[in-house]
Amino acid sequence: MAFLKEKDIKSGVEANMVRRFYRTRHRRIHGKDVNGDIVYQMFLRAFHSEYELIQEALGSGKIDSSLAEKLQQRISIDEMTYLQNTEIFSN
Repeated sequence: MAFLKEKDIKSGVEANMVRRFYRTRHRRIHGKDVNGDIVYQMFLRAFHSEYELIQEALGSGKIDSSLAEKLQQRISIDEMTYLQNTEIFSN
């Protein structure tokens, strides 16, 4: 959030939109009525579905291996970020 606040000065609307998205998502995920185990399972399923989608697109020739690799790296980064934030917020 500190990074986005710094970028808010330069990027204005875009940085503010990202900050709002993260705040909303954090509130939804960490609300009183939310079961953390279910949220965790849903995120893992979502990441798995993204990997499968890339594999299908690669297999059908809709994307090449270079793009598939970049997309898979992006998903891996998103997954690691989610897992790191899960640990931070559960403490």
